[in-house]
Amino acid sequence: MTQGDDVHARRRWRGGIAAAVVLVAAGCSSGGDAVEIDDATGATGTASPESPEATDAAGFTPEERRAVDAVERYLAALAAYQRGEADDLAGTATAAWEDTITGEVDAQLRDEGLTVLGDVELEPLEAEVDADGAQVLACVDATNVFVVEQGSTEVSAGATSGARSRTRYGLVADGDDWIVDDPRSEGGAAC
Repeated sequence: MTQGDDVHARRRWRGGIAAAVVLVAAGCSSGGDAVEIDDATGATGTASPESPEATDAAGFTPEERRAVDAVERYLAALAAYQRGEADDLAGTATAAWEDTITGEVDAQLRDEGLTVLGDVELEPLEAEVDADGAQVLACVDATNVFVVEQGSTEVSAGATSGARSRTRYGLVADGDDWIVDDPRSEGGAAC
């Protein structure tokens, strides 16, 4: 193998790692809703005969917002772990999922002398909460996340970035909060 072949192989390998980074990171209203305006604050929300609970500007109820916030905390903890800034996911995931995902990050990044620069952006699409758990469907945008050598502070030419992926996050109750359990990419579904 020539030195040029080695450079191309490393770029392809890093491209695969960038895709893996996305996969590990990786509100509709119904008819008949009425818009309510709080006279004291001017805040708006929707309520329907089936669900009298107000919603936020994104269309999520307070309980759904708690589930979305749990996913955002998980992604922040995962990013800190990928960068080597944390030793665990800070209680944002089940023990089984944390073992799985940190093992993958160790094998694909840390053990290879790599890290990531940039932040994942989460665009929550829908959230569902019931007695058994919660689910958040979101577009995860990792196009500004780049795989680089550990210690790098800048993205260099040839650094690979992630992509956008549609991901469903399953959550389970942990006391009064939600924690992530086994998120699943929805493959080729567009964001």
